[in-house]
Amino acid sequence: MTEKQFKEITQWQNKTFPTATALSSATHLKDEIAELMEAIKLGNRFEINHEIADCFILLFNIADKCSLSHMSLKAIIDEKMAINYARTWNKPDERGVVKHVKE
Repeated sequence: MTEKQFKEITQWQNKTFPTATALSSATHLKDEIAELMEAIKLGNRFEINHEIADCFILLFNIADKCSLSHMSLKAIIDEKMAINYARTWNKPDERGVVKHVKE
């Protein structure tokens, strides 16, 4: 994502959905994730792509509502990835989900 893209999307969201909050957008994100999971199950590449985009668009809105700029979002992602790189990871559970070892 570019800074321009982040700003354009969040400005459009604020204009189009003026009552949206971080929580309402997170709730909407849960719905979009369910749609993404269904598209993945069906193997529908077009729908998968669009549902992924919907998820990122909502995440941009949540970040904006939480007063995160493009630059701060990039910084916290880098910070979190540094933590992830240093972690030890378990084997996948019965759902295929891999979580880090509790330290």
